[in-house]
Amino acid sequence: MKILGIAATAFALVASTAVGHAGQSVSLILNWTPAADHSPFYYAKAQGWYEKAGIDLSIEVGKGSGVSSLKVGSGGAPFGISDLATMLVARSKGADAVALMSIYANTGQTFYWLKSYGVNGPKDFVGRKIGNPPGDASRVMWPAFAKAAGIAPDAVSFVNVGPTAKSAALKTRTVEIISDFYNSHDLKLREFGSDLGSLNWKDIGLNAYGNSLIVNGAFLQKNPKLSEDFVRITQKAYAACVADFEPCLKALLDRSPASTARSNCCSGAASSI
Repeated sequence: MKILGIAATAFALVASTAVGHAGQSVSLILNWTPAADHSPFYYAKAQGWYEKAGIDLSIEVGKGSGVSSLKVGSGGAPFGISDLATMLVARSKGADAVALMSIYANTGQTFYWLKSYGVNGPKDFVGRKIGNPPGDASRVMWPAFAKAAGIAPDAVSFVNVGPTAKSAALKTRTVEIISDFYNSHDLKLREFGSDLGSLNWKDIGLNAYGNSLIVNGAFLQKNPKLSEDFVRITQKAYAACVADFEPCLKALLDRSPASTARSNCCSGAASSI
């Protein structure tokens, strides 16, 4: 009986120690389906960096910056990735969201079209259909683009197209224009060749900060140290992935086999360091 009592006491001590070192469960909602520019999060998680800081991180697939901004702003997720301008629009409407770190110093927002459709620039967008998801940052920020391009905000119609179906929708002329990040420019060139037309938003003077790490404001107030650690680890991970992207892509593919990983995406992360 004495031996059993000692064993039970030892087990209780081990159990209490394990609970004491258990990380705080937090979630990160991405702005999009997992791609190479998200790989630093998967890499840091695989390396145990978040865990060592007491952060038990889960990563949720996103459906656009509009969706991630609202989810973080409502407290549905403590952390998220969002186009910064889109997050600020959500914040102006009451979302409790705060930007912690810029990932892209330059906007990746780009419109793509096929020249054979008679589109050669923004002036030709009038009367056309633009395909993207409802929560897409470019749809949220469309009024600003329309103003900069000198066309009426209601001059186009938007068609709901999933993140991975944009090129197919353009190819079949379901839509005549799509929005996407410049990260995948090489893939579109490979598919459409010289018929591809494009315009990055910064080329008409709209160069707002791009993807950023955001946090729920109330969560930040309650967890300043955890939030600081999260940023520090994430910056460390982006620096590592810019220096050598292959281990980061492996971590991404190991954890998210259905990802749309592309090695060239990681080069865009350099601006965050």
